Amino acid sequence: GGWNSRGLAMMAWSFAALGERNLPLLAAIAAGLADRLIAEASPQDVSNTAWAYATLPMLHKPLMDLIATVSLRMMEQFEPRNLSITAWAFASLGVFNEPFMLAISAFSSRKMACFGPQEISNLSWACATISFSDHPLLTAVASA
Repeated sequence: GGWNSRGLAMMAWSFAALGERNLPLLAAIAAGLADRLIAEASPQDVSNTAWAYATLPMLHKPLMDLIATVSLRMMEQFEPRNLSITAWAFASLGVFNEPFMLAISAFSSRKMACFGPQEISNLSWACATISFSDHPLLTAVASA
């Protein structure tokens, strides 16, 4: 048995939704996700995990670096909601990962027609919060 990435992501999400900042548990979840996110995570698992750590807030830099790496590998599988939540989480924690943001910008610029108002707002807020200004993305947002 053991926990898979979905179970760990949902555990983190549940504690964050309840406002329970259990640091030993969150550290254990981050450690457990270290080898599972790359192998088995879905975009939903990635965004749930990012949201949970940002909501509490708990900056676990190795986990955020891993989330960025995994997100880059599966960017085309992300729905606008997952992507905007993940970007929001990074910005909420004050984490700027340039390759991650450039990939989000490229993906979002191409798929902006699929983004709803909430996703556009989350993404715009994230970019403003970390001072990430990318002309193609700003043009896509302005045209949405």
